[in-house]
Amino acid sequence: MLRIVLGVIVGYVVTVIVVAVGLMGLWAVLGGDRAFQPDSNVASMSWSLGAVVGGFIAAIGGGLVAAMVGGTRGMTAAKALAVIMLAVGWLGAVGNLVVEREAVEMPEDRAA
Repeated sequence: MLRIVLGVIVGYVVTVIVVAVGLMGLWAVLGGDRAFQPDSNVASMSWSLGAVVGGFIAAIGGGLVAAMVGGTRGMTAAKALAVIMLAVGWLGAVGNLVVEREAVEMPEDRAA
């Protein structure tokens, strides 16, 4: 049981680190101009696709680490990590749907 819990925790940490490093790398490749749509604060298609691909890679890596740390019950740790990730994702999505957001205007020096 302890190995399963430890596998979930370590898998989650690995996933978070891979996502963070991946997004930093994506920012380094795209830069601010190509990460957003022109004259907007909306993410570009390149950024969105890169984030999705990086997220899948991070999820696979975190699941593999959770399974390895989980030992003989490794798939249980990987499944538990997947359930936790899905729950966190759904909670974040629902939270974004219910929060009202105001439109953000671009600064004058950027809107040109």
